Amino acid sequence: MIIVARRLGQLGNRLILASHLMAAAREYGLEFANPSFVEYAHLFPSTARDLWCRFPQDPSLSHEPTRRRRELTAKAVYGVAKGLWTCGLRKHPFHVIRISLEQSCDLEGDEFLAAAYGDQHVLAMGWLFRGPRLVEKHADAIRQYFQIAEPHQQAVDAVVNKIRAESDLVVGVHIRHGDYATFENGIHYYSTSQYASMMHQIVEQLPGKRVAFLVCSNSPFERRAFGNLQVYSGPGHMVEDMYALAATDCIIGPPSTYTSWASFYGRKPLAVIRNAEDQMNVAELLELSARNVA
Repeated sequence: MIIVARRLGQLGNRLILASHLMAAAREYGLEFANPSFVEYAHLFPSTARDLWCRFPQDPSLSHEPTRRRRELTAKAVYGVAKGLWTCGLRKHPFHVIRISLEQSCDLEGDEFLAAAYGDQHVLAMGWLFRGPRLVEKHADAIRQYFQIAEPHQQAVDAVVNKIRAESDLVVGVHIRHGDYATFENGIHYYSTSQYASMMHQIVEQLPGKRVAFLVCSNSPFERRAFGNLQVYSGPGHMVEDMYALAATDCIIGPPSTYTSWASFYGRKPLAVIRNAEDQMNVAELLELSARNVA
């Protein structure tokens, strides 16, 4: 079994990390457990009733663990993994792989393969456990596992269906304010007017189409800041906004695992805004995506 032994980041980070380790587990015929999914387990039917958030899921479970039990379990697993690493017991009784935030672990590399095919459970501590080829290979199983609970999906459908009834093309816009004001010295914090300018450029690139924008943000915004653009707000819930972005035709936003997951889950093209002055050719991105699907 591959076990996530440390919590890192918010929802997007947890989903991205889990997807890579899940893909590795499926490839190597192992189980996967994610007790560190504490805050988000209730959002997904596959994890809501499982204290260990296992993959493949156990359909026999019928009771949802309390938040306290999840917290205690996650802390216990982390404590064991950290203690074994500190004491130098890194291959027995569990195989502990710990990497710093700057390090990476190739899930198809020799080190991980030796651990995966060993006799002990693997405790994974770190962020950059990556196997992009494996994720692509097992993408459908990962997407199915991370379907959101029906009430959340209904909220997503209500918003997106309304927008689609009034437009030809829907562009998802992730305005990341809040924590991005200080994250990496604010390098990817763009003002609402800068987002509006980029959105106007997109409309100009798509003449003859009724372009609507689904704007999701972690901070309040005024619709009037977007002028005459056809702008709609997301549902307002963290996971509903993420999955609403996944249901648009393409997504724009600053570098973020939040939009990366939405793009992956919805199989939609993502234009990452690395500089507010850059020109984004969304028309070309949509055309390229259509070719790839065909």
